[in-house]
Amino acid sequence: FFLWMNVGEVTVGNAPRAYMLFTSKELPELAPRDALQWLGLGLDALRPRIETEAAGIDRETVLLEFFKYAEKRGLYRRSYGSLQRAARTAGDDGAGRERYSARIELPAGIPVGAYDVDLYVFEDGSLLERASDTVTVAKTGFPLLVSRFAREHPGEYGLLAIIVAVIAGSHNTRSAS
Repeated sequence: FFLWMNVGEVTVGNAPRAYMLFTSKELPELAPRDALQWLGLGLDALRPRIETEAAGIDRETVLLEFFKYAEKRGLYRRSYGSLQRAARTAGDDGAGRERYSARIELPAGIPVGAYDVDLYVFEDGSLLERASDTVTVAKTGFPLLVSRFAREHPGEYGLLAIIVAVIAGSHNTRSAS
């Protein structure tokens, strides 16, 4: 049999580890393209700042494949129209701006670290308000225990991983027969 392999190296730099965009409308309905570009909203706005290095592959192909890979892992996500007008609560006199909410589930593979969360309020294509905060993603419970064990006792962790794999493999062969 012939085995065909393409081997090469691609480097992507200055790209966010995760990029999730949730809006109440499609982006062109919120603001003009140049404003979205300036604020860094949308994958098109990320393109100029992402650095790529690949021999024999054009930049657009690298970016397209990078975005597909990040989306498949759940790290890059766009959800237009997902922000919903929040129900008014008791004591809310109705004064002020509308309230919106969204349920955002983080992917299981999101790297541990601090992430910037930015909120933009547009009205009639103009930016009215901007707020920022930081969300920290950390391991807790059993994943933290396993991670610490692997880091602090790599030999024992490797041995335990082999034992678990052998037990799981022998269990699967018994189930299949």
